[in-house]
Amino acid sequence: VKVHSTGKIDERPYFTMGNVEGTPLSTYLKEDRREEIEAILQGVLRTGAPARYETEYSTPGGEVIYYESQAAPRRLPDSSEIVGLTLSARDITEHKRLEQEVIHLERMRVSGELAAGVSHNLNNMLTAVLGPAQMLLRKSDDPRVQLEAKTILTAGRRAQDLVSKLDQSVR
Repeated sequence: VKVHSTGKIDERPYFTMGNVEGTPLSTYLKEDRREEIEAILQGVLRTGAPARYETEYSTPGGEVIYYESQAAPRRLPDSSEIVGLTLSARDITEHKRLEQEVIHLERMRVSGELAAGVSHNLNNMLTAVLGPAQMLLRKSDDPRVQLEAKTILTAGRRAQDLVSKLDQSVR
């Protein structure tokens, strides 16, 4: 399938009708999607049913532009014979960028909820450990028990500080 235009093209410095006209369409497709898209186009030619697909184009400067394309069969007037394809494409790069931003924000929200839940549960467990350790420290006269209680309290307070930092990073 080669590119021929009867209309206008959204020209960009690297993408003009002069350098696109007559070139194989596959030139503008990522290699890993060429067979898939060529099969879609062949399906339109075979069945006459229009099809939509998305493509990416990498500019010479490294920018990636996303297109939503539609392929429709082209017929001669007063004929059902398919003689080619009419392809139209629209730039959906900004839409894709916003879509990725929404996905990122959703992941951040879910991560925050998860961290808050973990933090809450850890605080509950630390309370169950630190309360009895404090009681042991106050009520016991045994130096070994007091040393163990202090060790538990020190480790528990470090864990509380870590949980506090986790809470702060979520907010």
